[in-house]
Amino acid sequence: MTKPGGPETGRMFSERTVGGELPTRQVLRFGARVSLGDVRTLPGRSRSGAGGPSGVLAEARLRARAGEIWCRLRPARPFARGVRTLALNTTQPPTPTPDALELRRGMRVWCASGAVGKLMGVVVDRGTGLAVGLVVRVRGDVEAEATWPTAPLWPLLPVAGQTMLLPPAWATNVEKTEGAFPPLGGEARLILDASASQVAHSLVLRPDADLLAGIWAVLDANPAISPLMGGVRVSVRDGMVTLLGTVPTTRHRLSAEQDVWHVPGVLGVRNELSAAG
Repeated sequence: MTKPGGPETGRMFSERTVGGELPTRQVLRFGARVSLGDVRTLPGRSRSGAGGPSGVLAEARLRARAGEIWCRLRPARPFARGVRTLALNTTQPPTPTPDALELRRGMRVWCASGAVGKLMGVVVDRGTGLAVGLVVRVRGDVEAEATWPTAPLWPLLPVAGQTMLLPPAWATNVEKTEGAFPPLGGEARLILDASASQVAHSLVLRPDADLLAGIWAVLDANPAISPLMGGVRVSVRDGMVTLLGTVPTTRHRLSAEQDVWHVPGVLGVRNELSAAG
C-alpha cells in the first residue's frame, strides 16, 4: 500500500474534545449529493427510508445568530421532481423563518473590506443539527486589488484560493444587486460583519489529499498500528474519515481511531475496522 508523505503544517481546522464524545461535523456542499440520516436531531417526520433523507443540496436558509438551518434538497435522480425543505432539529420551526438568510451555491461573499470569495457550502454539527461553519473559497485574484500593504484586502493574500471555515454568526444580510440586463436579474451577495483580517485568520478547511497524508503519517508513527497497515484502508471526503479493514483486537481498533482524531482537519470518523480477536 502506498503511503503519501507527511501532513502540511500551519493553521488547519480541527474539532476535538478532551474526554467525552468527540464532535462530528458534516460538510454540506451546494450542488452535491448529501445525506442527512446521521444528523441525530433530525425530526422523525423528515426521516424516510433506512438511510434518512438524501438528495442534492440546492440551497439553504440560515438564522445566523442561532445557527438554525433549513436544507432544501432536490432528488438526485434525473428528471425527478420535487424539493424538500428540512429543518435539522426539533427546536426550530419546520419551515424557514422570515429572518432566515438565503444561501446558494457560488454566492459572492463580501466583508467590510470588499469581496472575499464564493460560498461553497455549510458545515453542520450532527449532534445538534446547527450550522457551525460557512464554507467559503477565497478568491484567487486577491493580488489584483491588494497591491500595497495598506490595501483593504491585503490580509487575504496568504489564503488566496484556499477554502476557509467562517462562523455563521458573521452573516448579517443578503444583498441583491441589479444586473446590467434587468431581465436576467442581479447578483446576490452574502454580507459578513467581519474584516479581511478576521477572514484570513479563520480556520482552513484542509484538502482531503493533505488530510489523508496526515492520517497515514500518524498511523505509521504508532508502533502498534504500523505493522498492520497493509490490512487497513482509509478514505477521506470533506474531512470525514472512514477506516476499513481488519486489526487483531478491539484495542488496536480504538487506538487507530484515536490517532485519526489527533490529525488536524478531521471532522468525523467512521470506524469500520473489524477486530479479529
